[in-house]
Amino acid sequence: MQSLPARKNPRKRNQFIGTSVAVFLLAILIIFPGVTRSLGHAGEYILTPVLHLGQSIGRGFSAMGTNFRSKRALQTENDMLKQQLVEAGVRIADRDVLATENADLKDILGRKGEGNLVLATIISKPSRSPYDTVVVDIGANAGISAGAEVFAYGNIPIGSVREVYPTSAKIELFSTPGHKELVTLQGTNIQAELTGRGVGNFEMTLSREVAAPTGTAVLSTTLTPYVIGTVQKILSDPRDPFQKILIMSPVNIQQLKWVEIRK
Repeated sequence: MQSLPARKNPRKRNQFIGTSVAVFLLAILIIFPGVTRSLGHAGEYILTPVLHLGQSIGRGFSAMGTNFRSKRALQTENDMLKQQLVEAGVRIADRDVLATENADLKDILGRKGEGNLVLATIISKPSRSPYDTVVVDIGANAGISAGAEVFAYGNIPIGSVREVYPTSAKIELFSTPGHKELVTLQGTNIQAELTGRGVGNFEMTLSREVAAPTGTAVLSTTLTPYVIGTVQKILSDPRDPFQKILIMSPVNIQQLKWVEIRK
């Protein structure tokens, strides 16, 4: 025996019909706004609720659009504020860098030795230039000549100019492997030959009778003695009448931004 098809819910059907009629009437009102006036009081009585419904729906959509525009405006303003904060942070960082550089330059200029020193910016360091050489941004255009002394921080000799070009110069550091420089030990008149070992390191051979405690300064033989390095370690053998002194420069070339060249 076949089962009878289920009846549709009358309540849902009536709701559907009512909604359809309301939508239809609302469409008529929107397309023909003069219909209410044409139907007179009866039409106004019948259609006024529908008109109010349409106005409410319209206000709802309008409010939604306004709310959407407000959120978009807030998002735009928020993005602008974020960008302004980033720009302000960059300006502050740049100001701090300039202030630090200004203080460093004042300190360097305040410690210059005798003679005319010209400030030069390092454009290539040992990591990018030939081993233990430095390239600077001035040369013959600034009156620089080969053999000129080169200082760091205004009073620490680090090398000499080896080659000069129109707008640049190549500096050979004292620590270049095999480079030899005549020096003296602090507190003595003993002269010795300082030999470069690379990367700011040196060695020196002295008689075992000469005391060279750790921390002893190694000085240039110029009229005004400058510190080239300090004793770091002593290597000696009781069977050998000489001792090897390991020395390190007080300057980290990789951290230098400027050098001073004597004209």
